Amino acid sequence: MKLSAEIGKVLIGESNYTSEMLTTSINITNQAIAEKENEVAEIEFKLANQQDDIGKLDFYYDEFKSWADEFDLSTNEERKMIICKLIKQIRLYKGYQFEIDFDSDYERFLQEFTMV
Repeated sequence: MKLSAEIGKVLIGESNYTSEMLTTSINITNQAIAEKENEVAEIEFKLANQQDDIGKLDFYYDEFKSWADEFDLSTNEERKMIICKLIKQIRLYKGYQFEIDFDSDYERFLQEFTMV
């Protein structure tokens, strides 16, 4: 409202501001709006990706949970099959040292799940 009144004053020569000053101010404001719109778009994109990741975690959690329940009721052979689905490789070293490589999807699931 005040800006519209000031623009009118500039047009009739009764303002302390020049038309160039108002144009510069309007351009700066439009640029700031465009930057904020870009930030909003980036945040919405990140949010959509996070929601997608959460959906994947839900799937992996449900599958992992069903395997855990199944694991409790399984024979040793069935347990070996379940472990083979979760673990890609186990390396054993002297002195009871070992390394476990999980399947990449479940490794990510475990990392995400332990952060919650």
